[in-house]
Amino acid sequence: FCLDHFRYAAHSCPKAGGLDNRVLVCPLCGKGVKLIPEEDPNLTWDRHVRSNCSPAEGSVPGLRKARCPVAGCKEPLTSSGSVDCARCGLRTCLKHRF
Repeated sequence: FCLDHFRYAAHSCPKAGGLDNRVLVCPLCGKGVKLIPEEDPNLTWDRHVRSNCSPAEGSVPGLRKARCPVAGCKEPLTSSGSVDCARCGLRTCLKHRF
């Protein structure tokens, strides 16, 4: 079908009952929230937030990723993008490892 008629309702599809599956991706927990046909999306969202929404790991307020301690450097310290100094034990990004 063309862009104007690909939706089930646009071409009067007899097999369309319950096939229109749409979801909202929750910005708090990252889960897909199925939109119920003929229901206000705000009600669906509210029900999700009140019942089974839990913040995703790493999105806890106040928790920040470690950054390189060198003045002016904002590089995140990842497992493959950082080095621990053998002399002082300071963890820095690869750019500042020497």
